[in-house]
Amino acid sequence: MKVFAVSHSMVVPANRIFFEELGKKIQLKAIVPKNWIQKDLSQKPKNFQLIEGTVLFQPHIFRYFFIPGKIFEVLKFRPDIVYIEEEPQSISAFQAVLWAKFSGSKVVLKSCENMKRNLRFPFNIIEKFVLSQTNLLICLTKGVEEVFIEKGFGGKVSVVGLGVERFKLDDKSRETVRKKHSISKFAIGYFGRMVSEKSIETIIEAAASLDFDYQIVLDMHEDSTASFVDKPYKEKLMELARKRGIENRITFVSPSYEEIGNYLSAIDVLVLPSKTTKGWKEQFGRVLIEAMNVGTPVIGSSSGSIPEIIGNAGLIFNEGNPIELSGKIKEIYKNKKIADGLRKKGFERALEFSLDKIAGKTIAAFENAK
Repeated sequence: MKVFAVSHSMVVPANRIFFEELGKKIQLKAIVPKNWIQKDLSQKPKNFQLIEGTVLFQPHIFRYFFIPGKIFEVLKFRPDIVYIEEEPQSISAFQAVLWAKFSGSKVVLKSCENMKRNLRFPFNIIEKFVLSQTNLLICLTKGVEEVFIEKGFGGKVSVVGLGVERFKLDDKSRETVRKKHSISKFAIGYFGRMVSEKSIETIIEAAASLDFDYQIVLDMHEDSTASFVDKPYKEKLMELARKRGIENRITFVSPSYEEIGNYLSAIDVLVLPSKTTKGWKEQFGRVLIEAMNVGTPVIGSSSGSIPEIIGNAGLIFNEGNPIELSGKIKEIYKNKKIADGLRKKGFERALEFSLDKIAGKTIAAFENAK
């Protein structure tokens, strides 16, 4: 099978790992924007060919498109499938559908959109056209599938999550990180973007009422190719911590992607406290699977896909409720049986999102589209 993929997210090396897994099983060629603001294309990918194309209107994910000429790459490759990892209202998805039509390929589109939006012209017209030409829609979660059913999409659908790499740790990974950052107490961690919708203040409020010794470990990685920090929001968090008298309990860390597994293993619980806004709710929560992969218990809010991703392998609290979150943290701290049970269930749950398993599901979807 020959697949031509379109995805702006592949400008980040971590997002190319899954495509390297796909490339072990199919003949794969992919195109990414070469002038994207967050790009890191220095490392040549394994198992598939990566083409760089100049785009206009980057980094707007709905408006960007490749300058003319790249269609000849598609025609020359003659793919069975054009695989689009862009939302259906995007101009790049529209462009990729045209490529598929000219090359006689089937269209498979993957969406992460778990909120129904009232799109303005021309994006509403683009979405209708793209969906009408889509032979199979891959939805990141069941919540995404529900959105497209509500929109009236009547074509083939497969629900396929993210393929998450299993980090390689050694016996000293946890101790090395804890020693480096002077982490000697029960560590409550958050890793990801430091932005308001992640509701990190819920962790601070919850921790302030705990009746045992602890540290809060927060990711403040400022590398734009990975996580990023809203600096005014960080200031608000620190002001809140000062008001609650716990600013000295907060440790900021900046792990690279290669180090994230070590850091997740160094904490005692991972909390993802996302809070739904008018225009966003948690779409997946990749860090939950990454933490489960290294045996760290997880607690997530009720926002978006978090309960679906965690299943019975972690604890859930109602988003924006620090009292409830505090109780969940206490459960893990005070009850070794609960903590050990979550580690075991989490590790098993993470296997469902292994690169190999998700690659297999994706290829099955490609076959179903033909």
